[in-house]
Amino acid sequence: MNINVFHFPRVMSIRKILSAESVELDFGPPPRQVKRMQGKIKEIKEEAKKKVKLKYDTEKYIVVVFRSREEKNRVLESLGLPPDERYIRGDDVIITPRREVRPIGIKSAPVDKSGATG
Repeated sequence: MNINVFHFPRVMSIRKILSAESVELDFGPPPRQVKRMQGKIKEIKEEAKKKVKLKYDTEKYIVVVFRSREEKNRVLESLGLPPDERYIRGDDVIITPRREVRPIGIKSAPVDKSGATG
């Protein structure tokens, strides 16, 4: 790989160098290894974007509202949890409605946004 080194004459001022509109540097074609890895690098970047999007998705939960603190505490006790517990893994419980479930009307945000969109 050739690396071009530029030596500026002492008489050329820094102001003149900085005022130049553009400087063209030709480093030649990229090495074969870089060309071979371009596809893999793009794949890795896309996978990383997906992971970040999933990691920071704030809309992966629901909120269950009880009529009173006592009712909430009874439910937590029946699950063997302390009364100050606020989060339960979704795959640890099965929610069975007692009657028709009426939504409140606040919708989740799109995957790439955060906050309710009510």
